[in-house]
Amino acid sequence: MLLRASLRALHISAAAGGPARASAAPTAALAMGKKSHYAVAVGRKTGLFTSWDECRQHVQGFAGSTFKGFASEQEARAYLAQHGVTAPPPLARNGEADAAAAAAATAGGRSRGAAAAAALAEPTLKRRAPGSRTQRASAAAAAAATGVRFGVTVRPTSAANGPVFRLEFDGASKQNPGPAGFGAVIYEEAEGEEVHRLCQYMGDLCTNNQAEYAGLIAGLAAALELGCRQVKVQGDSTLIVQQVLGNWQVKNEGLRPYHAAAVALARRFAGFEAKQVPRAQNAVADALSNQAIDEFRSGANRTVWSLADVAAAAAAEAAETGAGGRGGGGAAVPQHAEDEEGEEEAAAAAAQTEERAKRARLS
Repeated sequence: MLLRASLRALHISAAAGGPARASAAPTAALAMGKKSHYAVAVGRKTGLFTSWDECRQHVQGFAGSTFKGFASEQEARAYLAQHGVTAPPPLARNGEADAAAAAAATAGGRSRGAAAAAALAEPTLKRRAPGSRTQRASAAAAAAATGVRFGVTVRPTSAANGPVFRLEFDGASKQNPGPAGFGAVIYEEAEGEEVHRLCQYMGDLCTNNQAEYAGLIAGLAAALELGCRQVKVQGDSTLIVQQVLGNWQVKNEGLRPYHAAAVALARRFAGFEAKQVPRAQNAVADALSNQAIDEFRSGANRTVWSLADVAAAAAAEAAETGAGGRGGGGAAVPQHAEDEEGEEEAAAAAAQTEERAKRARLS
């Protein structure tokens, strides 16, 4: 009823010559068009859906959701393929399901036919979670409260599209939480030649995972500044890699602003891949992480890295270039729902994290 009322309000506003706007972020673009198929590439559940109401359950309120409505199933399948999502079997049309149900009823008797018809017709039904609308909303809110899960859609790198670079990152915390630093090194992939390295101290009360994320964030920012358009990321932290790819939830509140900043930067590359490697294959970045702590303690480098500065810069650049940003060298990157909001949220959360860290150092 609420959805129908909203649509009627939009229709009346448009007919009167006024702007047709919707108040909720992913609903406006899809709810108004004549769409019969909805493709969800990133959401609570990926795949093809035959109604907006059904699609909305899997994308609304899901940070980083990537989806689109189409007039044909073929277009929706092509969209999923572009995002590396395996499409489900062809959806049965209403007429096909009715014919299959009638044939099953004739061949196998009324009760058996009804069961077969229900099974065959299942793809055309709305896949709703059990319980009332209120119960489903409560369940979704509870899931959101336990952690967030959104990440980067892998865009395979290729030498045919220009140079490919490899970013190795790491972080270290002496007491976890405690004095922490990070390191990152960038190589030209084809020749293995080192292009750039960096290391920096990040504070007196940071966790090892925060330091790992900082190494990734600083490395990605440096790669973009150098003009890299394609990057292969590797680190020895399974947690960081899987969270950035959207495979694992970010349940730790202290990591969420780091995760949001890393994802926002990664989405600006035309080609992006990430994998976990054994620690032995990450020795240079590991050594740089400890070097950053040693240099700060000795007074050789008293600069302290700030996530708030990085996140604020990313949000400002996103405001100039538009949601989704641009890869190094001006390469356009596919847009993702809620990118801009995610970067702004990362900046605000990072500022709060930085303020808490400062208070902890003073106490």
